Amino acid sequence: MKIFIIGPGGVGKTTCGRLLANRLGCESIDLDEEYINKLGNIDDYINEQGYERYCQENSRLFYEILEKIPPDCVFALSSGFFTYDSGEGLAEGHIKTGREQGVSILLLPSESLEKSADIVVKRQLERGLGYTEETERNKFNRRYPKYKELGDIKIFSADSPAEIAQKMMSEIEKYGSKSTVMKQKTDSKFLRIILVIAGTVSVGLGVIGIFLPLLPTTPFLLLAAVCYARSSQRFHDWLMSNRWFGSYIKNYRDRRGIPLKLKILSVSALWITIAFSAWFVIKLMAVRAILFLIAAGVTWHILSFKTLKHKGNELAE
Repeated sequence: MKIFIIGPGGVGKTTCGRLLANRLGCESIDLDEEYINKLGNIDDYINEQGYERYCQENSRLFYEILEKIPPDCVFALSSGFFTYDSGEGLAEGHIKTGREQGVSILLLPSESLEKSADIVVKRQLERGLGYTEETERNKFNRRYPKYKELGDIKIFSADSPAEIAQKMMSEIEKYGSKSTVMKQKTDSKFLRIILVIAGTVSVGLGVIGIFLPLLPTTPFLLLAAVCYARSSQRFHDWLMSNRWFGSYIKNYRDRRGIPLKLKILSVSALWITIAFSAWFVIKLMAVRAILFLIAAGVTWHILSFKTLKHKGNELAE
């Protein structure tokens, strides 16, 4: 898996990225270093050629490197790589590529704009590259809202590089279950449409369950997550990041297991829904067969999770 380290200059992308790569036993790449080695000093290039030209060249170099690097690596990106103020949509293309190629980790010193700005600006001025406090602070303040929206994984920490690398390791392990599921997305457009519909119906039933105690919420949301994971990354990301629904799923994803009761409820709800659709709604035998195959695959996926058991008020494997 490619791991893209993103964030403003001065947050430790290069240092933390190398430490993370060492822990993972994979290659570490730094886009700024590659740029300097091939095209020279970045500030000099911007002064001579302009910022727009720099953005274009940096983007070209990124895609060139991407074709050559191994599938498993840590790739530290330039500070503005996902936030370029460019009319050519470079940043949007970079974000899309990052999602398709791997996982992105955002590094910021704090969730507070003021604290983050103080730390980052101080570090940038200490580099001795002729930066001014006003320019660096204005640039950071302008980009900060964009930064906070980025990253499949977000690390807010001003700890030592070693501690930040360890936090990244822990978050990657949690993220791994999602990544594994997304790699299993079906290639069939028809099946993806069916799964999106099934996932959306499950979300609807989950919402009803919030207000109707007799109808369980979490099993339907877990089922929706599995359906979306096999059909649409956009819907899956929306569900996982939703302020109301995401917490139901993340509680079990982060524990990397599902209680036995929820497994039974999820599988039962799935088969009841499929059986009802096949018997009363779907007339074509081929479509019925496809629905049952989907149900079998989703059932296998749910049952493949570790079973969590209750110990007092705690959940354990």
